[in-house]
Amino acid sequence: MDERTAKRQQPKQIAPERVARMFERLRDGVPDYDFDESFSPFHSSYDNWHYIGRSKPSKDKPAVIVPGLTQSTDVSRPHSSRTKSDYSASDDASVSTVTSPAGDYPKQRWVVARVSKHTLRLEREYKQALSLRKLSDDDNIHFVKPLSFHRLPPKQPGDKALAVSMVEAPGRDYLKDLVIMGPNNYRASGEAWMQEGQAPVPLLTFLNFAIGASECCEILHHAHGQVHGEIRSDAFHYNRETNIVKLINFGSGARSFEHGLTSAGWSSLTAERGVEHKLQFIAPEQTGRLPAEPDSRTDIYSLGIIFWTMLTGRPAFAGSTPLEIMQNVLARRIPPATSIRSDVPDAISSVIQKMTHKSIEDRYNSASGVKHDLVSLKKILTDGDTEALSNFKVATHDVSSFFKLPSHLVGRSEQRQTIIDVIERAARRFARSQPLSKKGLMSLNSGAASLTSSDRFESMLLDDVISDSTSSDTGNRLSRLNSISEITPVTSRTHDGMTAEGNAVGGHFGRQGFGSTESGLSSVQSGMSQLSVARENGHRP
Repeated sequence: MDERTAKRQQPKQIAPERVARMFERLRDGVPDYDFDESFSPFHSSYDNWHYIGRSKPSKDKPAVIVPGLTQSTDVSRPHSSRTKSDYSASDDASVSTVTSPAGDYPKQRWVVARVSKHTLRLEREYKQALSLRKLSDDDNIHFVKPLSFHRLPPKQPGDKALAVSMVEAPGRDYLKDLVIMGPNNYRASGEAWMQEGQAPVPLLTFLNFAIGASECCEILHHAHGQVHGEIRSDAFHYNRETNIVKLINFGSGARSFEHGLTSAGWSSLTAERGVEHKLQFIAPEQTGRLPAEPDSRTDIYSLGIIFWTMLTGRPAFAGSTPLEIMQNVLARRIPPATSIRSDVPDAISSVIQKMTHKSIEDRYNSASGVKHDLVSLKKILTDGDTEALSNFKVATHDVSSFFKLPSHLVGRSEQRQTIIDVIERAARRFARSQPLSKKGLMSLNSGAASLTSSDRFESMLLDDVISDSTSSDTGNRLSRLNSISEITPVTSRTHDGMTAEGNAVGGHFGRQGFGSTESGLSSVQSGMSQLSVARENGHRP
């Protein structure tokens, strides 16, 4: 590992004055919320900074003190080293109300401010989350709840134009303790999240998260017809106390890496911090090196990589450089989880292997099929049914709800054979005419008048007639044709309209193959007569 790569793998520490300046800009640009400096902001692999805050009480209604939430919002207090948030014991604490004789007063809602310099991307994610919540997720389970969107223009030297997306805080994220988040997921203090070598994740905890994550993808794919395209570890939020999984980060679609994997975008992509971790979750078809087009099964592949990483506690693909990781993504399959962790059942390993198949046609067709198998395995393991576990078969209820054109012909064997025969005949004709493609013969073609497409077809057919009228000894004929000497092109025309160059070639053929010039010309005339008859009978090329 070179020095540049090693530097990208190390957590990044942000200067305290920059963090203080960011809190100041948030208080000025987003005045409806109080941001708590006791919570250290953290960075995600989607290049967003996250700041914790609470909504301010309404001016015409008094604030309601929520039991268990006693944190002060006084920003003048000393900075705390506490980093894990206990701002909500459950999701309900941030949305419920308290009834009093004066009326219903909202609690102070815990919020997260996502700050990014990628203004258009963050705005698109905000509108996408707003649309998903509006259409199908009123129960606040599967997707993060957006609240407002703001822009922070630069006001001092060194400031950058930023965008802020305010979302409802879903509670403590236990996922950071269960799976590797990569070096691009770190706190402002420079402290990284889980690294390799941590304690293995319990199977029941894994299944609870896997089922919830599959359900999020199922709703995204089937209810909304969208593809995430950038599923990684921190795309989800997992509350282990309630077993609720939320999709909190959104990608740019199936072609998210289309620009980054080009020759022009590769240099900028490889310069990003933690790019080695990001490349772990790219599906092979997203590289552009395969004929398959990315679709919803691309998300299934990336989700399978998360599952494998969670169970094994290590990256799926090894490599000291981004290029090595890309090569492994295309060429190598991840080993079964059972070969690394013996307590993982073969059935769970088979589900992950099918999810992460290199060929998109051999994966699960839908996230619904993945969820069905995971739910079934959870029930089998809970009941302790060893026989059902050993006889479990994957993808028995995997049916896609999308119409996809097959990559191979079905029920068209006769038509396929017809096409193959045409191609083979053309290849044989080309092979027979190939020895004639000497420099002198090419000069004949270039020196003649411009031919139409039908004239070229006649010339090819004429070659067939000449070849068929020669000796039956194919090997000798080819050897004679290969021994044709180079003929100096003669461009002067004769009285019959043929070039002298053509007469010279015809005479040469007569000496080499036909025995005389007259017999060679007779064969040519016979071929032209056959061609004229074929045209009169309506046979067109």
